[in-house]
Formats: sequence, C-alpha cells, structure tokens
Amino acid sequence: SNGKTLRLEAMLNYKEGRDQNLVLTPLTNIVSGLTQYKVGRGVSDSTAISESLNSINDMYGFDVNETTPIDITKGGQSSFATSGHQYGALLTAYSSYSYDLIQKYGDTQSNIYT
Repeated sequence: SNGKTLRLEAMLNYKEGRDQNLVLTPLTNIVSGLTQYKVGRGVSDSTAISESLNSINDMYGFDVNETTPIDITKGGQSSFATSGHQYGALLTAYSSYSYDLIQKYGDTQSNIYT
C-alpha cells in the first residue's frame, strides 16, 4: 500500500433473517468488480452477484466469500490441505508479490496497484 489506503469490497445476496459469513480479500474484491461490470451491462444485481461468485469460486476451487483463510505463516499445518489452507496460501503469495513490487518500485512517483 506504500502508505496509501487500500479498499476491499465484497458482494453477497443477502437474505433477511439469516446470518451470513463474509471475508474481505483480494478475491472478494475481484468478485465485486466483476459484479459491477455485469450490472453495468444490464444483468440484475442478484444474478450478477451469483454469476460472479460462481466464476471466481470455480476458478479457485473454494467459496471466496465464506471460506476463512488460514495464516499458513503462523502454523495451522495439517496433513490435509483444507480450503482455508489453500486460501491462506494464495493470500500469502499475493502479499509476498506485493511486497516485492513495493521493494522494487516503492521509491518511484508512479502509482502501483497490486
């Protein structure tokens, strides 16, 4: 972030009277962007959310809205890689990649979006 505010978003089809879990990560932010794109092209809100979630969930193999990522850098080892382990590994990779970019380009005046 290089001292700047990062904004993450998520989308879900809320149902009144029902508790719903939601995490905010770069993947939920992708779902949000895809949903907004679809709505802008005339798809109904609920359909756009469902289609976007299904696309990203299918791409990564777990529910990006409801799976709780496990911080694999602080333990959580298991003989079986759960969806939480997979999500945590992916977020660790994103974080490492972002850090590398900030180290390489952090002193420049250009904007870097990771």
